Amino acid sequence: MATFFLLLGLFSIAAGMLLIIMIFVMLAAERKSEMGMARAVGMKRNHLVQMFLSEGMSYNLASAMVGAGLGILVAFGMAYVMSAIFANSDFPLSIKPHFTLRSLVISYCLGVVLTFLTVGFSSWRVSNLNIVAAIRGTAEDRRAEEETKSDWRWIAASLPAMVIPPLGLWLLFHKGLGYRGSWRWVAGSIPAMIVPPLGIWLLLRNGFGIPSHWIVSVGGLLFGGLLFLLGINAGSAFPFALGLSLMTAGAARLLTLLKAPERPVYTVSGVFLLVMWGMTAGDRLEAIFGRLSGGPEMFFLSGVAMVAASTFVVIYNSDLILALVTRFGGLFGSILPAIRTAVAYPLANRFRTGMTLAMISLVVFALTMMSTMNLNFQKLFLDDSSRGGWDVVVDTNPNNPIPDLPAALRAAGSSVEDGFAAVGRAGSGKGISSTEARQREDARYDDYPVKGVDKSFTDNGHIPLESRAQGYTSDEAVWQAMATRDDVAVVDAFATRSGGFGRRDEFDFKVSGVTEGEDYFDPITLEIHDPASDRLRKVELIGVLSTGASSNFLGLYVPDSAFQAVYGEPAKSQIYVSLKDSDQSKDTAKEIEASLLTAGVQADSLKAIADERTAVTRNFFYLMQAFMGLGLFVGIAAVGVIAFRTVVERRQQIGMLRAIGYKRGTVALSFLLESSFVTLLSIVSGVGLAIWLSYFLLSSDEFATQHGGYYVPWWQIILFAAFTYLASMVMTWIPARQAASIPTAEALRYE
Repeated sequence: MATFFLLLGLFSIAAGMLLIIMIFVMLAAERKSEMGMARAVGMKRNHLVQMFLSEGMSYNLASAMVGAGLGILVAFGMAYVMSAIFANSDFPLSIKPHFTLRSLVISYCLGVVLTFLTVGFSSWRVSNLNIVAAIRGTAEDRRAEEETKSDWRWIAASLPAMVIPPLGLWLLFHKGLGYRGSWRWVAGSIPAMIVPPLGIWLLLRNGFGIPSHWIVSVGGLLFGGLLFLLGINAGSAFPFALGLSLMTAGAARLLTLLKAPERPVYTVSGVFLLVMWGMTAGDRLEAIFGRLSGGPEMFFLSGVAMVAASTFVVIYNSDLILALVTRFGGLFGSILPAIRTAVAYPLANRFRTGMTLAMISLVVFALTMMSTMNLNFQKLFLDDSSRGGWDVVVDTNPNNPIPDLPAALRAAGSSVEDGFAAVGRAGSGKGISSTEARQREDARYDDYPVKGVDKSFTDNGHIPLESRAQGYTSDEAVWQAMATRDDVAVVDAFATRSGGFGRRDEFDFKVSGVTEGEDYFDPITLEIHDPASDRLRKVELIGVLSTGASSNFLGLYVPDSAFQAVYGEPAKSQIYVSLKDSDQSKDTAKEIEASLLTAGVQADSLKAIADERTAVTRNFFYLMQAFMGLGLFVGIAAVGVIAFRTVVERRQQIGMLRAIGYKRGTVALSFLLESSFVTLLSIVSGVGLAIWLSYFLLSSDEFATQHGGYYVPWWQIILFAAFTYLASMVMTWIPARQAASIPTAEALRYE
C-alpha cells in the first residue's frame, strides 16, 4: 500500500520539482542585471550558485516543516475515509491513523534533500549567463558555443596514446579538437568516480572541456542504448521504454547540434515517442522485441515520457496556433487584439510556457488515466454478460435442501416463480477444504471450490469464456460438452493467473498452460479429489471463464455426474435463476427469501452483489484520484506565479499598449485569456495523452477488458477539467486587475 501511494505521489512530486525550477528561473530573470554586474566586478559563477542555493535552502527548511505537518493531516483524513470504505466490504478492515516521530523525520529529510537537489540544479542553470547581455538586460545569445579549431595532427597523435586512456583522451579533446580542459579536473574526477555520473561529468566537462550539450546528447544516446538492450535481454518493459525514450531525446538533441532544424526534429521525435508508448502498452511490440513485462512503475514513467514528448511537439509548433488566430481573426471581433497578445506572449517564452504546460498536463494525465481505467474495469464486472444470463442466486440450507425451487415457492403460496425464465443448480461440498484439485500428478492437492452443475445450468446459462481448448470453436460447444460428457471442466480466469482482481489470493491452486490473451490452449488434465474418502477423478479442462464472469462464478466447474462420483451428493447447493425481466432481480430475491424464510435460504441479486463488490474498488479509486488531485494545486500555483510575475515584467509593454489604444478591460482580458490559453492547452494535452495510452492498453490482449469495449469517463474529466480551469482563472484575476489599473504614464516611465 505504501508503494502504491508513493507511486501516485510521484506525479505531484514531479510537478513540484518543475515549479521550483521555474520559480528560480523567473527569480534569476528578475535579478538578471544585478547578477551581470556582480559577475563583472569579480563574483564567480559558483558564488552565484551559492547565493541562490542559500536562499533556496532557507525557503526549503521552513516549507518542508509546513509540508510535513500538512502531510500528516492529509494522511489522517485519508485513513478515516479508507476505514469507512472498507468497513462495509466483504473483507472489513479497521484502519486507524498513526504516525511515528521516525517516519516524520524521514519524510522531512527526504523532502529537504529532494528540494535541495532541485534547487541546486536550478541554481547551476541560472548562474550560466552572458555577462554583457545580463547587464544590458537583453536576451541571451542562444547561438552555439564558439566553434573550436581542430588539429588533425593531434587527433592522429592521440590514437596511439589511447594505450593510456586519460592521456589519449586529453590529447584528443584538448589538442586535437581544441576544447579547453584542465589536468586538475581530470585528476579531481578520479575520486568522484565513487558516484559515477558525477565523476564522468567532471572528467568530460571540466577535465576535457567538452560542452555540456554534447555530453548530455551523446550520453543520453549511449546510456539509453544500454538500457534498451538490457530491457530486451531481461524481458523488462521499464529499462526498454526508458532506454528508448532517452535514445530518442539524445538523438534529437544531437541532430539539432549538427545544425538540423529544431521544429521538424523535435516534432518527429515527440510523435515517434507517443506512437511507441502507445505500441508498447499491452506489449504490442512482442513480435519485434519479444515479451516485455512491466509493473506499476510504468504508469509514472509513461506519464513523464509522454507529457515531455507532447510538450515539445506543442511548444515547437505553437506558432501555428497564432497563425490560425490571425487567419480567422474576424471571428473574434473587438477582442481580437487581446487574443493575439494572449497567444503571442506565452509562445515568446517557450521555457516558461513548456514548464507550466508539463506541470498541469502531468497531473491531468494521471487523473484521466486512473478514471478511465477505473470505469473500464467497473464496466467489465458490471456488464450483463458477467452474470452469464442468471439474475438471482439462492443459497440453500444444507440441513434443509430444496430439490425443486419453483415447487417450493408454490407450496409456500408465492407466485414469484411466474417470472422465472430458467433455473439451474450448482452443487458444492461442505466447505472450501472439502474439495481439492491439482494439475500435476506429483503435486500436492490444493483447496479449491469444485462445483457440479446440472444440465439446466449448462443449457440455459450463457457464461462467456475467455479462452477454450483446441477443438472447441465456440463457447456453445464447450457448454454442450459440459452437458453431455462427465470428464470435462471449466475454471474461473483467476485460477490461471498469479494475481489480479477477485478473491484469488485465498487459494494456492493454479492452472498453468493457459496464456492470458490467447483464445485457445491445449487441453489440460486436472484431478479433483475428496480428502475425506480419498476418491479422485481426472477431468479435462476445456474452458476458462471470462474475467468479469469469474468474479460471480469462482471455482472449478464439472458436470454433476463427475462431482457425485467423487464427492457424493452435494452438501450445499446454489440455485441460479434467470428472470424474464432482469430489472426485477432485487425484488425477486427479497420475495424468494421471504417466502422460504423457514427453510433458511438466502437469495441475492447477482447485479446487486457485483455493485456492492465494485463499490469498494470504485470508492478507493476516487480516494486515490483525490490524493493525486493535490498535484493540481501545484500547476494552478504555477499559473498564479507566472501571472503575478508577468505584470512586473511587462509593465512598460502594458503602458505602450494602453498608449496605442488598448482599454483597461482589454488589458485585463488579455491576461485572463493568456492563462486560459496555457491551462486549456495543458488540459487538452493531458486528457488526450491519457485516452491515447489507456485505449492501447485496455484494448490489448494483456487486459481482460479487450472484448468489453472502451469507455471514457467524460463527466469526471469535465469535472476536474472545469475545476482546473476555474481555479487558474481565480489565480489570474488579481494580477489581471493589477495590470489593468497601471497608469499609462507611470508604466511608460518604468525601467
